[in-house]
Amino acid sequence: MKIGSFDTSSITNPLSNAASAIEKKVEAKLESAVDTVKSAEAKVENFARSEYQEVKDFAKVTGQKVEQKLESAVDTVKHAAKELPSFRVPQGVKDLGKKVFGDAPKPKEVEGGANLDLKNGGKSDDKVDLNDKAKFLESWGQKDDTADTRSDGARCQSNTIIAGLLMKGGPDEVKAGLGKALAKAKEEQAAETDPNRKKALERAVSNLQSAVDGLEKKTVTRGQLDRAADALFTVMTPARDGEKAQFDADGDPVGGIKGADKDKIRDMEKRVGLTDGSEATKVGEKFFAPLTDDNREVSDNVWDKIQPGKAAHVSVNLYGEHKATGVGLKPDDKVQYTTKGEPYMLKPNGDYEFLNKQAQHAVLFGKNADGTRYIYNPIGEPPYVSEKAGDKASSEKLDQMAANLMGVKPGKARDSNDWQADVTTY
Repeated sequence: MKIGSFDTSSITNPLSNAASAIEKKVEAKLESAVDTVKSAEAKVENFARSEYQEVKDFAKVTGQKVEQKLESAVDTVKHAAKELPSFRVPQGVKDLGKKVFGDAPKPKEVEGGANLDLKNGGKSDDKVDLNDKAKFLESWGQKDDTADTRSDGARCQSNTIIAGLLMKGGPDEVKAGLGKALAKAKEEQAAETDPNRKKALERAVSNLQSAVDGLEKKTVTRGQLDRAADALFTVMTPARDGEKAQFDADGDPVGGIKGADKDKIRDMEKRVGLTDGSEATKVGEKFFAPLTDDNREVSDNVWDKIQPGKAAHVSVNLYGEHKATGVGLKPDDKVQYTTKGEPYMLKPNGDYEFLNKQAQHAVLFGKNADGTRYIYNPIGEPPYVSEKAGDKASSEKLDQMAANLMGVKPGKARDSNDWQADVTTY
């Protein structure tokens, strides 16, 4: 092309050639980055550090968005690195992402999550004897056997609250606590302006009233307590999570809903009489921690926070129970290990679900009056496990389970022994 007597090809051709050359060079580097899983992290880190300016030049010349190349690189390496479950996006790539896109929004602090393939023992209309606390909790998790309840996948905190009330004072304490939650639900219903959540709160009020009535008459059923747990979840869950509605037009939780917000959990625990509303305590390792690849020290420190006859809501690893028992998503599935020793389960679609997770699940750690310990995990199999006085084997089992439930401290190197748990004493 000419502009007057000036031939523009003397500019456009070199630019085009430069773009083509840069693209080939960048793509070659990306292909090289995934040639071998063992060197993937180092290669991508080096790419991000050394080629940042080149990628910017490539984007300017071609008009192609840098994030397309960046995301492709990271996705490819992650896929190739399945046998390196500890793989994290290298810091150089993160720095590149921040330069181009800015910091990612801070994730909301929530608790919840469950595998719904595994159901509770018992039927919804079975009457239950809450005076036998252990027997009831051994089969009462967050996954009921009917469609009557709608938040099974995210209500661990609700079940933990009800279990905390039960262990604190038996059925009378549960009745009193749910009565206070009923009053809160009525307040929320009267003030709610979102029609979807208002409908959900109408159901919550009805379900809490039903459970309180059943407890008053000493005829409470498993289903009434399931629906009471759902009601607590509704009261602790706002109408929207940013732009996303949390409830549909029928008042049902939408698909993929998360657990309840931590500040709402704290408010509910205070309202029903379990706490004074204080913030959770961060419990971690001692300053000079043993360099061992487990988190037993943290779980020991959690137990030290609990007095005989008391309990605590502990935020833990969602998949810790699977690690402790060796059982995968279904009873006949086994936890497997990569060549690097990382535990994982296979999801139904064949993807890996790695089990070393940060804290995002609510359980109850407690001590009986005689000092023997128990754990109530709403997704446990079984949910309630205790030790027997003088039985070394049961104590060791509980210690191992408690240690495996701890979450990894965010922001630390994957090989760090830096663990912690959030503990709210009841």
